[in-house]
Formats: sequence, structure tokens, C-alpha cells
Amino acid sequence: MEHDSYRQEHEGPGVGDGLADQLEDSTVKFSRGWTLVCTVIVLGGIGLLVWSYSMRATLERVEKPERALAHIASRSMLLESSLSQVSPWERYVHRALNGEEETVQPLVQWYSELAHESDDSVNALYAGVLEAEAGHVDRMKKRGATWDVEDERRQLFRDILEAAYGGKAHTPEGIHRLQARLAEEVPDNWFYRRLAFQLATQAHDTAFVRMTQDHVQSRQNQLVWRNRLLIFIEVGGALVSLAALVTLLWIRYRKGADGLVIGHAALPPPWKGGDGFAVLMRGAAVTLLLLSGMGAFLGAYFSFMSSDVNERLIELISTVMLYVPIPLLLYYYLLRPKGYSLRHVFGCQLRHARVGVFSLTVLALFACGLFGDVVVSFAGDVVGQSTHWTEWFHNSLVWGNETELFMLFVEVAVLAPIFEEIIFRGIVYASLRRRFGWILSAVLSAAIFALVHGYGMVGLLAVGWSGFLWAWAYEKTGSLLPGIAAHALNNFVFLASLLVVFR
Repeated sequence: MEHDSYRQEHEGPGVGDGLADQLEDSTVKFSRGWTLVCTVIVLGGIGLLVWSYSMRATLERVEKPERALAHIASRSMLLESSLSQVSPWERYVHRALNGEEETVQPLVQWYSELAHESDDSVNALYAGVLEAEAGHVDRMKKRGATWDVEDERRQLFRDILEAAYGGKAHTPEGIHRLQARLAEEVPDNWFYRRLAFQLATQAHDTAFVRMTQDHVQSRQNQLVWRNRLLIFIEVGGALVSLAALVTLLWIRYRKGADGLVIGHAALPPPWKGGDGFAVLMRGAAVTLLLLSGMGAFLGAYFSFMSSDVNERLIELISTVMLYVPIPLLLYYYLLRPKGYSLRHVFGCQLRHARVGVFSLTVLALFACGLFGDVVVSFAGDVVGQSTHWTEWFHNSLVWGNETELFMLFVEVAVLAPIFEEIIFRGIVYASLRRRFGWILSAVLSAAIFALVHGYGMVGLLAVGWSGFLWAWAYEKTGSLLPGIAAHALNNFVFLASLLVVFR
């Protein structure tokens, strides 16, 4: 139920400063003991997750990492080779958007990691091919020299590498035998094609060379047009977003801060900072208990009944359990008793007259986020840091059916933006605003937001920058809607770009 006093107070252009004072006297009295218990549960759960995550090898976070990395490497190298066919400006734009000047080095590093976790010798072969293709034949030979000579398969792979790249002389019959064994041992991917091409070249088998070239050329042409489409969309989106940013700055200059207001969220919020913390801890504790209970149930179900369960569906249910308890408890304890809704407290009433400013704000946030991603990626290249492939790869994105793909987009581009903005901007940031200014509150909430994602340094900085931008939007527009929409757009574009290149 909406109260007239709330509506009247928020009809003006400013964000509702008086609402917090109005509700402060009737705030729910949370038990400090239960808050402490919930905090202990949450800290213990986080500690357990961090410990298990650190003890768990990075590659174990992905199902069938050998297959996944081979697919990533094949597409990445095929795309890299296809860039030689395009104009210089296309190559420049591609480098600027992707940030990595060196494609091979991260792949070699990832395969070196995989070699420690997997006994499959084909991974060592792939690493050798990558090094040879990058011109480091000496490194390839040194790698092969460390292989166990009693391992027949590794000996075969070493012979293949030395024949293909190392200049080791073979008779045409010997090359054909290696070709036949290569076809038996290695799947038909970029690695196989490059090795087959090199061996056929050594054997002067012009027919096989031409056939391999035609196949690779066909795949390259397909990727060139996919990449062009992706560049067109990204550059076009960046230009439109940049124009929106300039327009928004002009509106801010001409009309002042009121020109950016979209809604009338209560900032500082209508609850004490301690109450916000209590709700967060209770909601997080409930989340941990629900997820633990679900894990125990599924473990028993798989053991005694059936293992035929859609993993994507399980992840979707887990996502709902992860996000829902905190907003639900916020509403139940702090808003419902006074008749207020999440929609009104978070300023999610979008009037028709403010649709233009809302759209400009979303696009401006996207432009600033893209600029920050480019800067962070460039800085990572300078210091030798990059985003690990396990942080962004999804099996469903590459091999999932249409239903799994749809559910992935719902999870990442719909549910995550809505609930993460409610939790990290609507509750965490807003609760910090009860004590600190907006800049410090934005920095702290963005740091928390980035840390819970569990990424490496590059991903941490990129996510933190986005969190800061969305907190700024909440503060200046008085609404969570721009942050939710920008978050959704960011996640959607990210998934779509991976879909274009890797599916």
C-alpha cells in the first residue's frame, strides 16, 4: 500500500532526504545476538567457500577443460590468422577492443596449467604447436625433450612436431605414416589442420596442402564476417553511447543536477545502517543454508535415484536462491510494516517524461564502462596480466542447446542485473550512505561487489569500475533502473560477443 505522505514527499525533483528521518523512530529492533549468529554463519560460509575455491584447481571450475580450452585456442588462433586478410583499420579496431596484442602467450600459459592437471598428452602437443606457430621452435624442442621417452604417444607427438616444425628429415612414406597417426590421435580442429598442413608441405603433397588451405580459408572467411559484425555492433554501440554521454553532460550543464533525476529513491535510505547490515547478514545466512540444503538434497538424489537432471536448470534455481532472500527480508522487516514497496524506495517509477534521460543515462553508463574495460585491459597487458579463460567461459554458450542458451541469458542478463543492483546498490551502497558521502560509499560498495565475483586482478578492476558507475547512477538519478538496465546491457553484449566468436 502506498502512503500519500510518501507520494507527496517524492513529487519534487530531489531525492527523498526526509523519509529516512521519518522512519527512523519506528525501525525494527533487530536482536544483536541473532545478527551475530548470522554474521558468524556468513563469515564461516565465506571462509569455507574461499578455502574450497583455493584448494580447488582453477581448471576444475569448468566441465571438461581439455575440450573447452582446445575450442577456445582453435577459435582464437583461427581468428588471429584471419586478421591478416582484413584491412589495417579493422586489425587496429580489433586490437583496441580486445586489448591483447599477443594471442599465443596466454594460450601457452593456459596449456602449461592444464598439463599439471591433466594426463592427456595431446595438451602437450597443442602447447608445442602454439610455440612453434609463434616462431619459438627452440622452446618447442625443449618442451619435447622433457617428455617421457617410454610414453609411446608422447614419442609420436614429438616426432610429429619435429617433422612439422623442427626440420627433421623424413621420407614421404614416413610423413604419410605420421599423417595417418595424427588423424587417429587428434580431433579435427585448428591444431590438427596446422599440423596436417605442415606435414603435407614437408612431403610436397600439393593436393593435400590445397585441400587443407581451402578448409581453413572457409573457416577464416566465416570468422572474418562474424568479427566484422561484432566490430560493427561494438563500435556503433560505442559511438551512440558516447553521443549519449555528451548529451547527458550537456543536460547536466544546462539544467543542473535536477536534469538527471529519473526517480525519487530514498537516499540515505529509510533504515539505519545497522539495520541494513542486519538484513544483509540474515539474508546471506538464509542463502547459505538454502544452498547447502539444496546441495545435500541433490547429492542424495544423484546417489540413490537419478543423475539425469538439467544442470542449467539447477544453476538457475541456485541463482534464485542466491539472490532472493536478502531483498525479501528487506521488504518484510524494513519496508512492509510502513506500507512501502521496493519499487518506490528504490525509485523504480519511470515516468514517460523521463524516458529520454533514462535512455541517455543507460547508454552513457555503457560508454563509460566500455572505456574503463579498455583501460583496464590495456593496463593488464602492460603488467602482463589478463583475464583467465575460466572466468568467462560457459559450456552452455558453446555447446548448449537452445533452451540451455536461453536460460544462460536469463540468468546472466536478466536475473543477475536486477538482484545484484538491488543488493549491492539498493542495500549495500544505500546503507553505507547513512554514514559516508556518496563517493566513499560507491568505492566501498564497488569493492565488495568486485570481491564477491572472485575474479583475478583484471576482472576485479573491471567489475569494480562498473559497480562504481552504477552507484553513481543511483545517486544522481534517484533510481536503480539505469543501473539495472546498464548492467543488463553490459552482460548481454558480453555474452553475445562470446556467442559470435566461439559458438
